[in-house]
Amino acid sequence: VEIVKEHGELGAEIIAYHGNCLDDAKTALENYCGEYDNEADYAEQLMNDCYDVPEHLQFYINYDKFAHDLFINDNYSVYVHGKCHVFNSI
Repeated sequence: VEIVKEHGELGAEIIAYHGNCLDDAKTALENYCGEYDNEADYAEQLMNDCYDVPEHLQFYINYDKFAHDLFINDNYSVYVHGKCHVFNSI
């Protein structure tokens, strides 16, 4: 399969995630948000990209809870070699 040749194990994981539907897997790869250590790291990066949070307020943000909310409907992830690969599901 072309997706596996191009993306390796990540391609195989995303195909499996989508129940072997290649069209859904291709769409997922178009909505790839990147590789992170975990979902909370993605949430922190997203927050920093979207908002100018003053440094003295950074400690008050619970990125684990923010990630939980993000991954309820808007995003999903698959883990490959211990890394979290995030996809936007919208």
